[in-house]
Amino acid sequence: MPTLELDFAEANEVVNEAVKEGGVPETQAAWLDAFYLNAAAQLLNLYDRARLGGWRIYDREQAAAYWLEHTEATEKALKTLEQSQATVLARGLPEIPGLVSAIQTVREIAEACRGAYELFA
Repeated sequence: MPTLELDFAEANEVVNEAVKEGGVPETQAAWLDAFYLNAAAQLLNLYDRARLGGWRIYDREQAAAYWLEHTEATEKALKTLEQSQATVLARGLPEIPGLVSAIQTVREIAEACRGAYELFA
């Protein structure tokens, strides 16, 4: 599965900067919101490509390996997003709507990938 080419470290840096400043300025809040919405959109695109590739695999073992790879990659992205949310909340910053939405979207993608994997496992 292609990797997510977003710099989560940069988003964490923006969060850390906001903590130092005592809050999230409007421009930073908008940037973070857009960043996480973009992350979710990219993961949806990767999942769509995975579905298109997966339907062409006729061997059960290959299909299981294919979906296991996608499941693991999606769960890794979900863990990263959840860690970002925990950091935001632990630092006393307001929730980022784009991050909340991204977590829900990626959680659903992870469930779909797991379901596809379990069909072949």
